[in-house]
Amino acid sequence: NGAINAQLGKTGGDAIVVTSSTTLSTGSWYNVIYTYDPTLPSKNLKIYINGVQDPVTGNATSGAGSTSANVEIGRDS
Repeated sequence: NGAINAQLGKTGGDAIVVTSSTTLSTGSWYNVIYTYDPTLPSKNLKIYINGVQDPVTGNATSGAGSTSANVEIGRDS
C-alpha cells in the first residue's frame, strides 16, 4: 500500500511494530530513518521521512527486550 513498516524485536520475544502514515510513491527517492531509544520511558520507535517525523500507527511504545542478534534491514521473510 506504499506505507513503511518498521519492526524492532527479537525472535520469540516482544516486538515493536509501527506503520507510517505517509504513502510513498514508486519512482521517487526517499530518505527514511528509524530511531529507537530504550532509555526513554516510552521507548518510542519513530520513523522520519525526508527529515520529518512521520506519525505512526501500531505499538510504538511496547518493549522490544534485549538481544545480541544481528540487525537486519530490508529482510525478505
